[in-house]
Amino acid sequence: MFKIFDEFAEMFKCSFKDCSNSENENKDSIASSLGVLLWIVGNEDGDFSKVEKEKAKEIIKKYTGVSENEIPEIMKKSNEAALNRIDMHEFTRKLNKELSREDKIMFIEDLFRLGCADGSLDYDEVEMIKKIANLLHIHKNDLINSKIKIMKECKIN
Repeated sequence: MFKIFDEFAEMFKCSFKDCSNSENENKDSIASSLGVLLWIVGNEDGDFSKVEKEKAKEIIKKYTGVSENEIPEIMKKSNEAALNRIDMHEFTRKLNKELSREDKIMFIEDLFRLGCADGSLDYDEVEMIKKIANLLHIHKNDLINSKIKIMKECKIN
């Protein structure tokens, strides 16, 4: 089974209205960072399909533990942030502080799963995942192994 980020799961046990402001900001920041990177990859081929959006929602819930009710707002904020991005450093910086090496590799695998969700892995999606992996300080061998693993899993040549 997938490993859930323990820190994230703990942070997301509270609801938006029940958390302190700093916990709210951190929760929002992490969910937004994940969401923006997912949105960027999903939209890289020019078509963020319904199946890719559903996969993105699934991945956000997996890592953060947010409720189904919170997902639309996170997706909306992620879309807005992705459209207005200047560079991805802002979104990867938080994840680099919060995630272990293994967690970041697992997230890269999920980015590949998102790219494969529509039945193909587009060249532009792969290139964007490479950029994100670089910003997350993922070693090239780990990136290649992740790509191969997920392409086999998704049955993509």
